[in-house]
Formats: sequence, C-alpha cells, structure tokens
Amino acid sequence: MPIRPRSLLLTLAAVTACGDGGADAPDAGVTAPDAAADIDAIAPDAAPPVPVTVRAHDGATGVAGLPVAFLAADDTVVAVTTTDADGLASAIVPEGGQVVLASDDRRSAWLWLGVEGGETLEVFFDVTDTMTVVLPEGPADNGYYTVSSRCGGGGGGTATVTLSYLRRGCTADDLVASWSNGSQRVAFHAAGQALTAGATLDLSARTWTPHATRSMTFTGVVAADQTLVDFDLEISPGAVVDGPADNVGTASGDVELSGLIADLPGSRLRTTIGQIRGNRAFAVTHLGPVTETSFAPGPFWLREVGDGTFDAAARTATWTVGATGAVEDGVEVWLGVDQPAKEDPDVFWSIVAPSTSSVRIPALPAELAALEPTGGTAAFLVVHAHALPGGASALRTRIFGQLGWELLREPGTAAMATNRPYL
Repeated sequence: MPIRPRSLLLTLAAVTACGDGGADAPDAGVTAPDAAADIDAIAPDAAPPVPVTVRAHDGATGVAGLPVAFLAADDTVVAVTTTDADGLASAIVPEGGQVVLASDDRRSAWLWLGVEGGETLEVFFDVTDTMTVVLPEGPADNGYYTVSSRCGGGGGGTATVTLSYLRRGCTADDLVASWSNGSQRVAFHAAGQALTAGATLDLSARTWTPHATRSMTFTGVVAADQTLVDFDLEISPGAVVDGPADNVGTASGDVELSGLIADLPGSRLRTTIGQIRGNRAFAVTHLGPVTETSFAPGPFWLREVGDGTFDAAARTATWTVGATGAVEDGVEVWLGVDQPAKEDPDVFWSIVAPSTSSVRIPALPAELAALEPTGGTAAFLVVHAHALPGGASALRTRIFGQLGWELLREPGTAAMATNRPYL
C-alpha cells in the first residue's frame, strides 16, 4: 500500500514590536517562508507501487504460457499476459484487485480476490517422481515403516521404502522415518538429505529413537456428533512423526489423549481437534513447543459455513454463515460450473477471498472467454473458511501452493470450517 505523506499544518506567528513613545518603531513586517517549499522538503516521497506476482510451477521449473488477467476491484482490466519461462507474471494492481490464472486447456481457473501489492500468488502443479529409501530394520517383526517430508512420503512392510511422492524440484529435504507395530514405535530424523528421482538413499546405519508416552488434554470441549483428537511431532512442514489419535465420539469437558510418540530434537507439537456437527465440519490446529500438555480450542472455533447457491447471471456464489463463532480471515471456494455448450468436465474454479459470505467471478477479458460462467449451473459449491497467523494475505499466497494443505507453518493456532461433513 503506497505511503501517503501526512498533512502538515504550518502556523506562522505574528510578531509585534513595541518601542518607546516618540521613537521610530522597528519594521514589524515578517517575510513568511515558502510553505510549499517547506512541505516538499519535509514530506517523504510516496513509496512506489509494488507489483502482484503470479508464480505457476511444478517444483522445479516454471509453467510457461498460462494466461493471466490482472483486474481492478471493479473488473477494469489492468493487464492480460501469460506466464514466462519461469512461470511468472506480474502487474501493478490497485489494492483490493483481482487476479485470474487459467490452465492451458481453459478447464481450470484460479481466482484471487482482494490482492495486495508485493504478494506472490503461487499455483503448484504437482508432478511426482519416485526414489528408494533404505531404513534400519525395526526392533521387532511385522512392523510398518514410513518416511515423510515436505517433498512427499511413502511406507510399507519392509525397511526398503519407495518415496512415491518425490515432488519435482525437491533436491534436498529433512526426512522423518518411523516404524510401528502397534505396541512399539520408534523414529529418527535425517536432516538435509539429497533427493534424486530414481536414486537410492541408504539410511540403514541410522539409529531408531524409542517413543515415549505423551499426553494432551483438550479443555472445555463442547459435545458434537463426532470429535476427533490427535497430536504429532513436526520437524519441519511435512516432516512429521505421527502420534496418537482417537475418535472420542460425543465426549465433552476435558478430553485427554495419551500415546506413544518419539521425542526428536528440534521438533514442535502439532495438536488438532476436529468435529462433525450435523453435515458441517470444523477443526482447530495448534503448533507449539513439545512441552505443552493442554490446549483450549474454544476461542478458535469458526462460525458455521452453510449451504450455498450459484447465480450464473450475477456471476456470484453465496452461502450462509453462523451467528456465533470466530470470524474467518478468508475463504477458499471450489466451484464447478457446468456449461451447456461444453462437454464434461466442468470448468473448475478455485477461489480465495478475504472474509465474506459470497464471491463473484469478475467480468473476464476476451482472452479468458472460455471460462465465462454466464448460462452455466453449479455442479458443486464447497466453501472452506480459514483463520491463521498472517491472516488473509497468508491464505492467498499459500492456499494453492506446494504446501497448500498445510497452512499453519509458524507457531500459533489455525482454524477451519466447511459446509461439508468431512475433515
């Protein structure tokens, strides 16, 4: 947001000279300074506007040639362009403007509402490879081995695990390996491992760290149709040691969860409670130090997100919201539009906006006419409301990115509510 100089009020004092009677009084005239010149000298220059950037990539390389439209809040076209060889496109957009990115086949579109200068709006096209990770044998027979990381994961019944979701562009990452047979759990952390598609990473000389019993108490829980609780250890986003989890049904009050989980150096505790209430779902996640033993989710539950409708003529999706609960920072909307003139599949819109109960698809420039929703009908309308550290800007820049499924990346608390009965 450009910095505007503050208004400056210059007060000139009148000077009056008094002399002895009969003596000539001194010249009382005072020459006022040039006020405009003083203002120019004092007021800071306005900061130059900062562009909004779209980045489309597969983790290693940019996705070139995708059409991008930058629009003002009133649908005025600022620029229409395509992503370059690095998958980038930028423009100066008035604050609160809109950005639309389309797939090359015009069957998918991403829409960001309420953008701010300086934001990088990421879209990640998931292209995966595989590699092999060799782990030490578990301490007993009939166990299950897993490997997890930001780049992907894998698991199986032997110590040779296929890392089957090695995302392109992940050349190195922290890995967390674990083994469990139900009654025993062990794990270890391997930092900064080189990851190469088709290669074998030998970690068989590593030493397993035994799990210890940990407990977490969820305080002040209000009964719901179903309540699910769990906590895990996180080394870095995606690199997680799974901990205990339980469906405690309609339990209320203080709910305690205990179980085995490794105590790995440098880890944080990721605590989650989810509830199904009728045909709506809610979740609260807290990321904090491993010393935490209790968590009170009450203040963080979001207001309910209700059923929605899509008015194609008005280009607007609308839904109801509850009267109680915390207000979200923003929403993610999945909208499938059936267009009679086209064959299936639908045009699939992924939309992110600041806190609201409706979103509108802007009037589209000719280059994106294939996405035009007028005359269509909604095949589906799913709304996820989110609150997280960093607010609406963090949601806009993360939700469609490589780790969009894990929005909470710094200590604090995040919450979600959706108009579907799943977590």
